Amino acid sequence: MNSNVKVHIQGRGDLEVPADIAASDETLIAALAPFYDAIDTAEITREEKDGQTTITIVPTGGRKAGTDPQPALASLDRVLADLIVTPATFNPAVSLLQQLERDGIVADPLRLLPLIPQIDAALAAADAEVEAVQSLTRTLIAQRAAPASFVPRGL
Repeated sequence: MNSNVKVHIQGRGDLEVPADIAASDETLIAALAPFYDAIDTAEITREEKDGQTTITIVPTGGRKAGTDPQPALASLDRVLADLIVTPATFNPAVSLLQQLERDGIVADPLRLLPLIPQIDAALAAADAEVEAVQSLTRTLIAQRAAPASFVPRGL
C-alpha cells in the first residue's frame, strides 16, 4: 500500500503528500495553506481508483474564510491616493546640485563660497533622508512574513 496520496491542484500541478496529512480536508488545508493562496476556500474532491486515492483541489478564487478585504482595500486606496498627490522629490543634495549646475555656479568658486551654509544644510537633510530610509529598511527586514488577507488589485 502506498503511504502517499496524489494531490492535483488545478492550475498548479500534481504532488504527493503523506496519507496522514491527506486523511482529512482540515489537515490537508493546514499543510498546504502556506504554499497555495485561497486553499481554504477551494473545492476538494476525493477519488479512489485501484487502491490509490487522488485528491483534486479546485481554487474557487474566493477570499479566505473569516477575512474581510474591505478595510485592507480601503487602506490601500488611501495609500495609493497619497502616492498620487505626493510631489516627486529628490534627495536635497541632488536637488541643490542640479540647481547650481543649471545656474553655472558649480564651476565658479567665488559664487559657490557664499552658498556653503546652504550646501551644508542640503547635505545634512540628505543624510537625514538616507538614515530614514535605512531605518525603514532595517524595520522591514526585521518583520516576520505574514500572508496577505487579500489579493491586491492588478495581481
